[in-house]
Amino acid sequence: MPVIRLYHSPRPPARSWFCGAAPFLRQVPPSTRQRLVSAAAEDTRVHQGPGLGQLGLPRRVAGITALLAVLLVVGSTELALSLAERSRLQDLRQESIELAVTLSAYLGRIAPTGEPSALGVGLGGWSRRHLTKTTAVVYVIRGRDSLVQAAASEGAITRPATALDQEALRARAPAVRFRSDSTPAWEVAVPVGRTRSRPYGVLEVRVYTGRLDQWARVERRRAYALALGSALLLSIGVWLLFTRW
Repeated sequence: MPVIRLYHSPRPPARSWFCGAAPFLRQVPPSTRQRLVSAAAEDTRVHQGPGLGQLGLPRRVAGITALLAVLLVVGSTELALSLAERSRLQDLRQESIELAVTLSAYLGRIAPTGEPSALGVGLGGWSRRHLTKTTAVVYVIRGRDSLVQAAASEGAITRPATALDQEALRARAPAVRFRSDSTPAWEVAVPVGRTRSRPYGVLEVRVYTGRLDQWARVERRRAYALALGSALLLSIGVWLLFTRW
């Protein structure tokens, strides 16, 4: 019986050599033919490499390390940004109160009786001297409890008095709250007059926090880019350590 030798390249395509060897395989006994077919199938499976569910240990460790790095960096960044944002809001709250009290004392000196023209001069261009967007409105008492707008830091501003202004007028003390609407801001109401015990109106100051939100978004984008970069570098380092060690 003639001896049949089959030669194939180290990485042949699947079943590529069966096309030329088919006539000769018919002359081989069935048992030998089965062994040849099994060996060729095993060789093809080995050269095709592992499937998605058969990743090696280096790849699995690198993937888990990258995932943990992303979670750690993103989680710590979100916590740090949350604490920093809260601290900045509280600092801005205290600055807003001090600013409103100072402006109220200044208006009480230049407009002791609440003349609208004097109040307008005192508020004119005032908001443009601050880094953050700030607006101020002065309400004077008309009748028993009603407050009417007398002057504003910008001519286009027209807004009615709020419950916070009434609260500051009744308590004869500053009142503050945070407005979380479309334009978030600290709102401070302070009585205005020659003396605090006998005010003729209320000064309302709003310090907007939009700049803080912009800073937080920029810092968050930088942190996410840093997290992805560090996770990628760490996973590559772990993979190289396992495969080259």
